[in-house]
Amino acid sequence: MIDLKKCPKCGSEQIARKLMIFYSADGGANIPAQIGYYKNPDALFFKGGVASDFHADACAECGYLEFYLKTPGKFRNQAE
Repeated sequence: MIDLKKCPKCGSEQIARKLMIFYSADGGANIPAQIGYYKNPDALFFKGGVASDFHADACAECGYLEFYLKTPGKFRNQAE
């Protein structure tokens, strides 16, 4: 993981760390969002979903945002 010490956009050192994105299922509890892909997207069943939790660091001055996967190794086969 990259440690964002200064905002690459405005140079501020005011960085909010480990932010999470939540979604609410049917108005219930907030659930952490995940990002992912299907190994076999055209399959009718057993698409082989690969997913990871993620977090973000954000500049508190200008709003610049960077996302980080918690388990980036899962995405090596998807990288080109």
